[in-house]
Amino acid sequence: MKLFADTADMEDIIYSFQRGVNSGITTNPKILESTGDLSEGLENACKRILREYPDAPVSLETDLGGIETVEELLSTPYLEIRDRIVSQGRRLASWGENVYVKIPFCEGGIQATRILSDEGVKTNVTATMDSAQALEAANAGATVTNIFVNRRLDYEVLRLAGYKVSMVLSDPSQWKEIVSENKERFNGEAWEIVLRDMSYAAKQLDRNGTDLIGASIRDPTDVHRMAKAGPQIITIPTPILRKLGDIKGLRETKRSVSYVAPVGADIPIYRNPMTLKTILDFENAANTYRT
Repeated sequence: MKLFADTADMEDIIYSFQRGVNSGITTNPKILESTGDLSEGLENACKRILREYPDAPVSLETDLGGIETVEELLSTPYLEIRDRIVSQGRRLASWGENVYVKIPFCEGGIQATRILSDEGVKTNVTATMDSAQALEAANAGATVTNIFVNRRLDYEVLRLAGYKVSMVLSDPSQWKEIVSENKERFNGEAWEIVLRDMSYAAKQLDRNGTDLIGASIRDPTDVHRMAKAGPQIITIPTPILRKLGDIKGLRETKRSVSYVAPVGADIPIYRNPMTLKTILDFENAANTYRT
């Protein structure tokens, strides 16, 4: 199992690599907003990481140019989004051979993944929540893709508690409170769902060369739970890493959760409310360096 540092802070990257979390580096707009040194601009911040770690894959994210609402995201022609991402992706890839271009999971993003992958650009399809999305990304030629574990857990807790998951878009002030109120009751069942689905995705991706990243970690116990599902990669934020013990043992964890079919809600892959919410969160964070 490969372990990636989930940060854009140089001191954190050094610490992560010293601890053995040294297979790669992932960034996104929220990470760059909170931990990256943007004093000299986004490009210089990214190029510094690429220069210091030329042998590590470094994920750098495209954005959608300032889309602010789910209505705008869903109504913008996918070819327009595709062309915007392809243009950015080519530019990001030109910064270093170790760049993995991060692409948000949407119809235009998947089309862009096909184009960039055909051109030899390494891609990382992100904001993905389940095996169906991960396999769609892999079919488009993604080098790596993700399951955002804790966002998927929030999704499942809402669903198990009897709420419509669409409320993450329509009632953003309340859904987190509902998750918090119901987490103790439904957390175990939600984890079983997520781990079985992740195991299924990882087994499928074993066969085609795309790696699955277990992402969106909030607690050290999340890492050990996730490892049992056997994603090819886990990306670990520095605050979580500081609380982790045996990294070597974690890296050598064998897949003990096994599942032969996808596990999840029957929902159109491009309409997953948690994916849409995550893309909009990233877009909002990207305003930090757009301006």
